[in-house]
Amino acid sequence: MRLRVAGCSGGSVKDRFLSCFLLNDIVALDAGGMTAPLTLEEQLRIRHVIVTHTHLDHNCGLPFFLDNVFGKLDEPIVVYGTAPVVRSLKTHMFNDELWPDFAKLPSEAKPTLRFETIEAETPFRISELTFTPIAVDHLIPTVGILVEDASGAILYTSDTGPTERIWQVASSHPRLRCVITEISFASDDDALARASGHMTPRILASELRKLTAKVPVLVTHTKPGHLPRIEKELGAMGLDGVKLIEQGRIYEF
Repeated sequence: MRLRVAGCSGGSVKDRFLSCFLLNDIVALDAGGMTAPLTLEEQLRIRHVIVTHTHLDHNCGLPFFLDNVFGKLDEPIVVYGTAPVVRSLKTHMFNDELWPDFAKLPSEAKPTLRFETIEAETPFRISELTFTPIAVDHLIPTVGILVEDASGAILYTSDTGPTERIWQVASSHPRLRCVITEISFASDDDALARASGHMTPRILASELRKLTAKVPVLVTHTKPGHLPRIEKELGAMGLDGVKLIEQGRIYEF
C-alpha cells in the first residue's frame, strides 16, 4: 500500500496543505489539499475520493479538482461519504450557487461526479483496497477509515477528540501496520481542543493507552500556530513510535 501525503496541516499557510492522503495514486482520503500540491497529470489519476466529514479543511479542494478534470474523464469521479456528508456536499457545495453541480455536468447521463453513500462498520472495496468507516467523536458526524490490502492495514482516525470504537478496531486487527491520527493544539489549549473535538499531545498520550497494538503512530492535522509547541511537547514526552507525519512524503505499508 502506497500513501502519499498531499496535505497534513490543520490550517492553510505557505507550503502546508490541508488534509489529503493519496492511496496508490487513485484514491484520495479527504480532499483538503487536493490540488495545490499535485500536477494536473497526478490529479487525473485520482478516480475516487473519500470524505470523512463536512468541515471545509477536509473537502475544500474537491470543487477545484472536479473543475480541473472536467471534460477529461471516461467515467465519473466517485465521492464516498456517510449520509450527512453526501447531503451536505449536495446542498451546500455542488448546488449551482456556490459551485456548479458536477453530478449533472456535462449531462445527467454522463456526469463528472457520482456520490456513493457509505455506512459505519460496513466495508467497501476500491481496486485492491478495502475501506471500513469507523465512527469517531468530533463536533459533527465523522468517520475514521480502516484501509486494508493483502499485506496489511492502516488506520486513519480523521479529526477526533477522545473516542473509543476506533481504538478497539485498531487493537483487534492482526495485520495493522500504522495509525494516522491527529493533534491540533498544544496541551496548554487542552480546553479548546476538547471543546472543538480535537486532541493535544497530552490527550493523545492518554488515548494511546487504549491502543494495544505496537505500531507506528503518525500525527497529522497540526494547527500552524501550534506546530512549534506540539513538536517540542512530543519530543519531551518521548512517546514510543509517535512521529509527526511529513508533508509530501510517500509511505509504503
